[in-house]
Amino acid sequence: METFKAYAACALWMESAKGINRDLARRLLSSCGDIEALLRDGPDRLEGLTPDQRLSLIKTYKPDEILNRLRQVEKSGMSLILPEHPLFPERLSTIEDPPLLLYARGNLELLRHPRPLAVVGTRHPTQYGLKVTKMLTQAAVEQGAMTVSGLAVGIDALAHLTALENEGPTLAVMGCGLDINYPSANASLRKRILSSGDGLILSEKPPGTPAYPSFFPDRNRLISGLSAGLVVVEAVIKSGTMSTALHGIQQGREVFAVPGNIDAPQSAGTNFLIQNMAQILTTPEDLFSRLEWHVPRRQRPKLTEEAGQLLALVERYGDLTIDDFVDATGWPAGQLYEFLSELEIKRLIRCWFGRYNLS
Repeated sequence: METFKAYAACALWMESAKGINRDLARRLLSSCGDIEALLRDGPDRLEGLTPDQRLSLIKTYKPDEILNRLRQVEKSGMSLILPEHPLFPERLSTIEDPPLLLYARGNLELLRHPRPLAVVGTRHPTQYGLKVTKMLTQAAVEQGAMTVSGLAVGIDALAHLTALENEGPTLAVMGCGLDINYPSANASLRKRILSSGDGLILSEKPPGTPAYPSFFPDRNRLISGLSAGLVVVEAVIKSGTMSTALHGIQQGREVFAVPGNIDAPQSAGTNFLIQNMAQILTTPEDLFSRLEWHVPRRQRPKLTEEAGQLLALVERYGDLTIDDFVDATGWPAGQLYEFLSELEIKRLIRCWFGRYNLS
């Protein structure tokens, strides 16, 4: 038997055993010496177990059943990514509690994307939160980033969708088996991610695993662990989003939070993060500068003379409002909006809360 299959089978076996956490399973797998012999001989090859742990492993040691589960995974079109696999994300290898294995569907090359950015937030966003999510995700795609999130309703779903609408890659991390339709409200988004050719859905939970609430903190550590940077758009204090942010801080990731109204529950978490441990995010440039993400300037498309004049103003001064353009040109606001829209459509400038800057 291939070592790859033997490792996967043993990992499945240990994960199903009560009282065997990931840390202990990793130590047992790395210390057994011969992984194929471990699958063949079972618990007899393991040392350093308590009586309860050994009994639990004996009860769940069903190699034929486990190998059949692996065959079902292969038939379903899922891919198994083990720690020794060349596509296993290096960032996940460095976190305190890396997964024993990953199940994946979609474009596996995204596992080595150089610019993974997590965008997360509440399931009940405000209009402000939705607007920021769209602006930020679009800007991230323009900088060549891959949007990572949790496929939850609300901010997560909008981040995935905005990435796809702007022809950018996106990776969704689930807290259940990949064959579980959760959340059902995002079933069409899930299909769109997989059919885009530039999307990937990932989980450490085996097929058939329900979406138990206790599994989501595990999912959250993977979202942050996979990412170079993490943006919290909106979050209540006690939430999965805050869990993801705290995991990111513990993992040494660059964590950013968007400030919000002090009387809005959805901003209580982000304002707390800014006050205590995260970096404030007021423009996309805050993020890209910190992460040192820059892309070469694209060849400029053909512009009308008026749009060219406005672009020159943005290039020279930056951070301009519509009033600044009126003062500089003497043109009416309605005419200015027409030419500014031309520049936005061609992705030469970006408007962030009424202030215009280069994309």
